[in-house]
Amino acid sequence: MQHPYLDHGVCVRRLHDWYTKNGTLIVAFDFDNTVYDFHNKGHNYDEVILLLQKAKRAGCYLIVFTGNQDEQLIHSFLEAKGIPF
Repeated sequence: MQHPYLDHGVCVRRLHDWYTKNGTLIVAFDFDNTVYDFHNKGHNYDEVILLLQKAKRAGCYLIVFTGNQDEQLIHSFLEAKGIPF
């Protein structure tokens, strides 16, 4: 039997209920290979970027986590992609 918290519908309802109750969510995301093609393999993360932009417009707080130490790259990239953090 699958754990209920792994069920897609349960997860969506929990997020919706939390957002409705609090008016916001905190969305934490990794930088390398989540929004930025760290290994230059031609990967496209436009769908993730669009989702983060929509989350911000909906009033969510965005937090970027990364082991990447190039702060200028991170800031420049996120600003260029319209991802406030």
